[in-house]
Amino acid sequence: MSSFSSSLQWGTKWTRECLRLFKLAPGPAMLVALAYVMLFILSPAMPNMAWLSVLTVVVWPVFMVMAVGFYRNLDTGQVQSVSAMFRSLQPVVPSLFRLGFLVLLYIWMMRFLLSADIERLPIIDPAVGLTEAQAQRMLDTIMPLLIKSSLLLLPVLMATWFSPMLLAYRQYKLFPAIKHSVLSALKYMLPLSVTWLLLTAGIAMATVLAGVVIGLLTGKLAALLLPMVVLSFFLLATTLMMAFQYITYRDIFR
Repeated sequence: MSSFSSSLQWGTKWTRECLRLFKLAPGPAMLVALAYVMLFILSPAMPNMAWLSVLTVVVWPVFMVMAVGFYRNLDTGQVQSVSAMFRSLQPVVPSLFRLGFLVLLYIWMMRFLLSADIERLPIIDPAVGLTEAQAQRMLDTIMPLLIKSSLLLLPVLMATWFSPMLLAYRQYKLFPAIKHSVLSALKYMLPLSVTWLLLTAGIAMATVLAGVVIGLLTGKLAALLLPMVVLSFFLLATTLMMAFQYITYRDIFR
């Protein structure tokens, strides 16, 4: 998979497959994405709900297997209720929880490693706002923090891209599943990256175009449509990434 032309072919194929699966059931796909956003992004961010962020990380692999199962059923034409899907996963739920717990430990380690950078971020007084000096300090601090965070997130992303499905659908043990997930992600790094770039660029272009159209409107209609459009494209990005995860698992672990 080292050839760029071959990677581009795979990336184009996987991008088309993501769109094909989404078109089969756009409504349910957006509902799955909405459930993901509510459970794993909005709920942990609520005030006094820090404990929920711990819980969501641990249960995240179970949700991802069910989301991937949704796309697998779409792809194969199988009809399966949510309860039937969960019952079929019950034997591997403990392994998925253990995977989530390992991810949680890694996130805690990340926070420890990044704590010094986070502490250097300026504290902003809401009454005063962001001063010029604070803005410059934030710019000087935020870029290294983003780079370090991205580099630290890459290993856990590779470890969890395929491992939940390997645990659930191929009965791998926990550490062999993580090992094969990392090795496969490294082997297919270029086509995976090409697909991610194609999907991200497409969604970004569509979002900008929608923003331009809304910008031509005036008054309350524009103010009403803007948050709805932003949410819709965010959900679209989420559901396409879930489809991407299923399709790459399907094709790499045939």
